[in-house]
Amino acid sequence: MRVYSIVTKSVIPIGVLLAGCLALAGPQTGGQTVAQPSLGELARQARAERAKENLRNVPLITNDNLSSFLGGLGVIGSGDRASQQLARENAAQQESVEKQKFETLRYELSQAQQRLQLHQRELSVLEKELSQNRMQYYPNPYQSAVEQFSRKDINNLTEQIYEKQRQITDDQQTVDSLQAAVQSAQSRWDGLGGSEGPPSPPPITAKLGSPSYWLAKLARARERLKTAKEQERLAGNELRLLRIEQVRTLNPDAQAGLASAVSAKEDELTAAQNAVEAAQLKLQNVQEKMKASGVTPEKD
Repeated sequence: MRVYSIVTKSVIPIGVLLAGCLALAGPQTGGQTVAQPSLGELARQARAERAKENLRNVPLITNDNLSSFLGGLGVIGSGDRASQQLARENAAQQESVEKQKFETLRYELSQAQQRLQLHQRELSVLEKELSQNRMQYYPNPYQSAVEQFSRKDINNLTEQIYEKQRQITDDQQTVDSLQAAVQSAQSRWDGLGGSEGPPSPPPITAKLGSPSYWLAKLARARERLKTAKEQERLAGNELRLLRIEQVRTLNPDAQAGLASAVSAKEDELTAAQNAVEAAQLKLQNVQEKMKASGVTPEKD
């Protein structure tokens, strides 16, 4: 009864009681306790047994062959195949965007250079007209007499020359800026050399067949027709000046050179007129397709 009272009233951890019981119940030989090996001894025995094994056939695993052991899950640190595919698609899309930006810059540069050349040729025509008017040469004697006192044509041509010179200065600045942008894009992105030949206009981003798409097509057709008409008008003015110079020139050698120049300019004018007709047909075609799609063309 006294022992019972001590057990029930004492607070003894269960783990301590179990450890004591196991120690008392351990294997005994001839009534004596057998000492258990320590953890250090067990570790040394395990190392000795492993050293006896033949480990020469164990494969060497590296990042290069890890995917074969993981069943195609990929190399550590490279992500799964889906992530790699997504990364490749994003890179390709980014490259396509940069390529299109570069081609757009090339197209804008080409257009700016054409405007600069056009305005330079127009300036040359104005200067030649001014030179001829200063000589007071008119087929109509009455007009020659009027200009002798008013100098109206000379003053108008002088103002037009100043305005054209300002246009050429602005054109040159635009060309220089676009050339710098193109060169900068080439230095940042490899392989953006552009395709051979003149660059094409950038693609229309609006949905095919939508009102925005047709309005963009209409704007381009009108711009093409405007450019063609400018080229036609310029070729006509240049031809007119050449013919006047041809009439006033008495030198046979100069006459032969002018005759050749007039013939070449006539061919250029014919080509410009054909370009105007083609641009007009293109514009009409776009307008007809717009009406068929239920889109009303905007007035010029």
